[in-house]
Amino acid sequence: MKFLNCIMAGLFLAILSAMNGLGAESKIRHRLMFFEYGKGPNRLLELDASGKVVWEHQPPSIAVIFEVLPNGNVLYAYGGKPTGVREVTRQGQEVWNYVSKCPQVLGCKRLANGNTLVAEQGPCQAVEVSPKNEVVRVTPLKTSHESFHLQVRNIEKLPNGNILAAHEGEGAVREVDADGHVVWEYTGVENAGDAQRLPNGNTIVCNYLPGSFLGKQPQAFEVTRDKHVVWEFTDHARFKTVNQIYLLDAPTDGKKSEVLR
Repeated sequence: MKFLNCIMAGLFLAILSAMNGLGAESKIRHRLMFFEYGKGPNRLLELDASGKVVWEHQPPSIAVIFEVLPNGNVLYAYGGKPTGVREVTRQGQEVWNYVSKCPQVLGCKRLANGNTLVAEQGPCQAVEVSPKNEVVRVTPLKTSHESFHLQVRNIEKLPNGNILAAHEGEGAVREVDADGHVVWEYTGVENAGDAQRLPNGNTIVCNYLPGSFLGKQPQAFEVTRDKHVVWEFTDHARFKTVNQIYLLDAPTDGKKSEVLR
């Protein structure tokens, strides 16, 4: 499954224990992009391999989910008033913007056909929008969470046309058909950040640290398939709540990295 919104507690504890043996001898360095929000300023940051901030972008409001497009632009959802989805260049210029009529949008996905999938909250639904801002399809999403803020985050359109959605407030992942009927679901998952599968099989995990966990653990780490941590990112002095992190320097050996949500 190419879609995760959680890291199971057992896995996290196993790899956390491996972190204790990870020292300064690790020579792995990565170029990163991530959103910071909450107790930190709302901003999208790019860091070079030495940890220097080389690009910073201020979204119009709270934003937690982004996607680096093949042309280098960045697509992200923003959840203020107004709310919607924007595409910006690395110079910060807006090239596309969809303003939603719902109370809040915090999830989005650019589709292979050029359309954009928008995760609307209140009502909870997946809206497919064309580059001309035309709504071409609306799929209702099932959730029992009444407060719109936690109704839906990450969404994907599957090859069969169904929608896979992560419902944060319920701790559930559901697949629905075009009419919104649930055909598969997985419940009881934890609230966590994001993950990226690298071409070498390793996984980059964004360690969401709210509340009492803030400032006490690595904000991201790279783990092998045998749960050996080979790299970690920790900089609580400069960055507070990091929600999604993406490697910009994944090896290009003919394989592609996959965002696991």
